[in-house]
Amino acid sequence: KNLKSHSLSANQDPASHFTFEHFAKAQNSELARAAAVAISERPGETYNPLLFSGPSGIGKTHLLNAVANEAQKNGRAVLLTTGEDFVNDFIEAARHRTIKEFRDAHRSPDLYILDDIHFICGKEKSEENLFYTFNNLLRYGKQVVISSNAPLQELPFTHKKLMGSLSSGLTVTLDPLDQSSRVSILAFKATRLPIL
Repeated sequence: KNLKSHSLSANQDPASHFTFEHFAKAQNSELARAAAVAISERPGETYNPLLFSGPSGIGKTHLLNAVANEAQKNGRAVLLTTGEDFVNDFIEAARHRTIKEFRDAHRSPDLYILDDIHFICGKEKSEENLFYTFNNLLRYGKQVVISSNAPLQELPFTHKKLMGSLSSGLTVTLDPLDQSSRVSILAFKATRLPIL
């Protein structure tokens, strides 16, 4: 059974323009881009889990989609979802007694990519399920990639073991851009995206 919304299945693609080639290089994102390229080429071998943190509009979702695009090109099974979709899918699975199918879907991909993990904070059952999902993925050498709008230590998790699990990998913070960097990125994007 396919998961809803932003989840990725065999017949779906992440946003095709979200690639490493279309990712505008900036000083605040050099490490994040390098780590994303590395895990898309060799998932599960290094930087696992990998967490990108920072405010909206600085490229976190672009990088997650670029990882998904590159990994799919390399024949990897990818699940790309959001914190909101994880919670909604979990609630639906509990309501319809399809928890096993939900767990199987979330624990089977080579790359598990979760955007906006902060949405799950404070939702105890969802946090607990995510903790066991991450542990299962990491135990079998699957790659976990996550984004958050705040540093890990500032996220209000109720399940402290989940924070411990996330802390075992690499966290990269993307800081807000200065004015000249924003102008450079807009100029870069203008040369690569079609104008309608």
